[in-house]
Amino acid sequence: MPSSSLHLLTLPLEILITILTYLPSSSLYQCLLTCSHLHTLILSSTPLLLIFECSLADVEFNPSYNPNSSYQCNPSHNSNALRGSQEKLKYLREREKAWREFTPKWKKKVKVEHRPTGIYDLTPNVYFLGRQVGSNNGDFGGGGDSGSDAIMCLTFPERKEELEAELATEAEVEVEAEADRLGCDEKEGGDNDVKGKRKAGQWKEIGLEGKRIKDFGTALEEHDLIALVVSEPIENQTDSYMLQIALLRYSTGKYHDEAKSPIIPIHEYSLSQGPPSVSIEIVGENLGLIVMYPHIWEDDDDIFVIYDWKLGTTKTPTPIDITNIGLCFLTETLLVHPNRRDESLDIYHIPYSFENQPVTLVLQLCFPTISRDYLISTLSCRGEPNPIGDSSLTTDLAGLSSCITGTTSSPISTTSTPSSSSTPGTAPGIGTSTPGTAPGIGTSTSHTTTGTGKYAHPSRPFTSSPSTALIIFQMDLHPQTDGLTPQSFEFVIHRNTLLGEVRKYVKEREDEEARRKENRRRRKEKWRVTEVVEEEGLGGDVDVDVEGDKDGMDGMGEAENNNEESERRSIRERLKEVQNEYVPEAFVSFG
Repeated sequence: MPSSSLHLLTLPLEILITILTYLPSSSLYQCLLTCSHLHTLILSSTPLLLIFECSLADVEFNPSYNPNSSYQCNPSHNSNALRGSQEKLKYLREREKAWREFTPKWKKKVKVEHRPTGIYDLTPNVYFLGRQVGSNNGDFGGGGDSGSDAIMCLTFPERKEELEAELATEAEVEVEAEADRLGCDEKEGGDNDVKGKRKAGQWKEIGLEGKRIKDFGTALEEHDLIALVVSEPIENQTDSYMLQIALLRYSTGKYHDEAKSPIIPIHEYSLSQGPPSVSIEIVGENLGLIVMYPHIWEDDDDIFVIYDWKLGTTKTPTPIDITNIGLCFLTETLLVHPNRRDESLDIYHIPYSFENQPVTLVLQLCFPTISRDYLISTLSCRGEPNPIGDSSLTTDLAGLSSCITGTTSSPISTTSTPSSSSTPGTAPGIGTSTPGTAPGIGTSTSHTTTGTGKYAHPSRPFTSSPSTALIIFQMDLHPQTDGLTPQSFEFVIHRNTLLGEVRKYVKEREDEEARRKENRRRRKEKWRVTEVVEEEGLGGDVDVDVEGDKDGMDGMGEAENNNEESERRSIRERLKEVQNEYVPEAFVSFG
């Protein structure tokens, strides 16, 4: 075949479009500006337009999406499944229009059949609400340690047809079970007919008998995990309790099988300390936990710890000193904590467990100066959805391309696993950095490496993008001067924007550290050359610029000093070769 025919634009349109679907939206936009042929092709291609509009909507393709999912149990509903890119694009546009105008296509009221507590959470698929102790049997006294005795969960449908199909199935199961219990045939009617006992919605209960739930964290799409922070009475000790983390599978309500120790002890506490305030977040192998007792000033039991929840071990043998709750993951290995005392956002690097490295504070981003008339009384943050750990990210490019074009209906299960060793020049445990980003902070992902976990709801064609999620910070200021009123502020930032600032500042610091390291190396080498010259008696007119002195070189490390003698021998041999030449030039050439 002549070489002139091997041109990108001469490829069949189907092949060219398939190639372009592998590109992120930013690269696709560059192609759009290349020539009129690509401009027309991209704007007339539904799969490529879908990539653009997903980027604008801050959503990602769900590789687990399956139009034949068992969740879609109604044949009429299954016929409306989004099988191709045209249907997905139409669905996405209708979704975005509904959000812009805040006009939902349908509504459904669900009765709350229990007395709720103050703990709750909202994920893309599930609403969680704590149930007050005793509300299931009418006894609201509780007594002793307060809290929730269960977490009630309500799954959201993607479409109205899905809700109707799900409720119909649940009602049929309930009717059959009730009919079996009564020993009757509900088709015959009569006094024992239970046809009318259909519920408008079904709450799912998750809890542990004998334990009070203080708070909880979830990682449903990534691990099918719900982590309960619970308290349990200590035997033979009055008013003393053990605070624990219970790791459960959301789908079954049982202990999580990936956790080596599904119960992780935290510490003991007493009722005199008051109820604890808790912040808990989970990404990858890391579980971040803050526990504070606000009723006691600077309580020794106030802790900030990072656990490997799968191994049941802590990555912070000495808990981090904190003065307020609130934490948010930027990536699996970077976490932000708003620091009330230092008036800053503290960025921590969390290494992988196999690295055996400590959690370190890598950066503090200080707030603008606050008036002396005010003091920060509370400071917290929250960001949803959380990032997905490296081991759960989908990297099957061909599968995701098929997901875009609609040529496959089966879930993608290929995942990437973090390397067991760090790349030279990058921070341990974070992976390879790219030019223009700070080593050790990681890289941004495109649509070809999604933030979707392997437990994503199969009936949802799209998921929210963690990288563009908003992190909301809330700050309350207490006046220190009479006549002033308390002030409250909220500020928001995209997760990837904050991560970009972290990369910028950390890169500057690492570049400066690299320069200092190079200067120390050069000073040490020049000092050794000068020392050899003096030992060999080659004269004092050698022009060598020695910065620092011998005393300043003593702290360069014991491992380097072990090689000092061999380096001296090498220098002596070189000196003998150039002894009859102009000595300063010889030193300059290798000094």
